[in-house]
Parts: sequence; structure tokens; C-alpha cells
Amino acid sequence: MARPVVVPLDRSEFAEAAIPRAVHAARRLAAPLHLVLVHQPQTVPMTADSSADLQAQIDAGLLEAGDLHLRRMAHRIAAESHLLVEPHLLTGHVAETLAEHVETHRARLIVMSTHGRGGLSRLFLGSVADRLLRIVHQPILLQRPDTHQATSPVGRGRRILVPLDGSPLAERTLGEVLSVFGTEHPTLVLAQVVAMPATVHVLAGHDTIAGPDLQQLVDAAGRYLAQVADRLRADGHQVESVVLGGDHAAQGLLAWAEEHEPDLIAIATRGQGGVGRAVFGSVADKLIRSAACPVLAWNPPEVRG
Repeated sequence: MARPVVVPLDRSEFAEAAIPRAVHAARRLAAPLHLVLVHQPQTVPMTADSSADLQAQIDAGLLEAGDLHLRRMAHRIAAESHLLVEPHLLTGHVAETLAEHVETHRARLIVMSTHGRGGLSRLFLGSVADRLLRIVHQPILLQRPDTHQATSPVGRGRRILVPLDGSPLAERTLGEVLSVFGTEHPTLVLAQVVAMPATVHVLAGHDTIAGPDLQQLVDAAGRYLAQVADRLRADGHQVESVVLGGDHAAQGLLAWAEEHEPDLIAIATRGQGGVGRAVFGSVADKLIRSAACPVLAWNPPEVRG
């Protein structure tokens, strides 16, 4: 059974802005598309004029409306895209119910909208995306519908920026990126950010700064990226590499992305502490909030043994 591409929805146009990109991904992966709407049972304040029956009627009405909306949308998208599109109306806590659906169906990819510079939306999608990044191990493609790239898919000739920090965790992202986008032969841009680490000592009233030579750090980063790039080129992939500078990794990556406009940024995260616990500390969080292009965030499963 083909693993689906999952789109979490909440009956808002904002959430549905992720559908065109999800359709493109499903086509590329020859995968079915799951439109998933999670209904949360409503709580009606009890008064002398209200009852449990009234609450049940309200819930039933909301479920019926959600089901009709979802089925109509699935029918329209299937007719336009010629994909297998399945509507899934579920009930429960949103993030946990979505995670269970993703796990049960072994989803290949989750595609959803997110807000930008104000941070992940603190409404439905933001808190759900944050929670999903902590508890699921499928890649999540987060896009900002307010950018001109919102419906521009990654494709042949496009570039994907992949930040690396020398860790096996970060490098594992490359395999995930290639499994999702490899058929379109994008150029992978491997990047490492070098900041001047310094220790400040106060001696006799004077500040002295000691730390590794910056050029040595740049050279070491360049050698590391060249080794990774050579392995990828040997497998037939198109690769570039760049060593960046900045006070913080996210700053260097965002500055490069603003100038060079990659089609996607892909980064591994560690979900136990939330979006901010990334390979580079808070880098994934900052990229999701501030990058103009979509971000593919992936919380890899633990490797044992």
C-alpha cells in the first residue's frame, strides 16, 4: 500500500493553502492524498435551558458540516488532480489524533501551512505543528501562504538548502530529502555556519579574547562539506556547498536564503523539547518563523544499537 501525503485541515482557507503543494508531492511520490480534519467535541456551558442533549446536537451538526465540507473538497481535488484523495474526519485531541493517523497509515509526508515572522500560529495550526514536530517521525513540510512561493513546487533545476553541523543526525536529513524530492533532481546546497567562538578573560582590568583561528574553522568546515558533497556526487546528485558566517547559525542561513532564494530549506530537529530543540539549538524554530521559502523539518527516530 502506498504511503500517503497527509494534509491537516481546520476548514480555514489558510490551512487549505497547503493543498496545491501537497497535490504536487503526492503526484511526485505516486501516493494517495489524505485530507484530515479532526473534530474536537464542543463543550457548551450548562444553564437551566441547556442540556447534554443540546450539546450532542451541536456536536452532531458540526460533524455533519465537517464531513460534507471534507467530502466535497476531496471530490473536487480528485477530479482536478486525478489522484486518489481520501477524506478523513476524526474526533479527539487534534495533534495526538493526527499523529495516530500518520502512524497508522505510515504517512510519507505531512504538508501544512504555518505563519511566518510572528512565530508559528498560536491558533490551530501553530500549536498542532509544534506538537507534531515533537511526536512524529515523518517529515513535515511547512509553508507560509503569504509568500510568492506558496504554490511554487520544488522541481527540476531547483535548489534545496540543507544546513549541516557535522553530526550524523544532520546528515541523515539528506537521505530523507532525496527520498522525497530526489526524482526531480534538485541541486542540494550544503551549508555550514562558522561563528568565531571566543572566551573573554578579564585580566588586570582588560578584556582579552581567545579562541580558535577563524580561518582554521572555515577551512575545516569547507573540508567537511567537500567530503559530504563528494559522496553525494558519486551517487549522481547535483551538489553545491557553502561556508557561511554569522553570529548565529540561523542568521547566516537566513541571510544566504534571502540573497539566493532557495526553493526549500531542509533541517533535522530533535523533538523532545519542541521545535526549538534542533540540531543547531533554536535554528529550526527561527527558520520556520522567518524563512521566505518552505521548510522541511524532520524529527528522526532514535537509532539504537
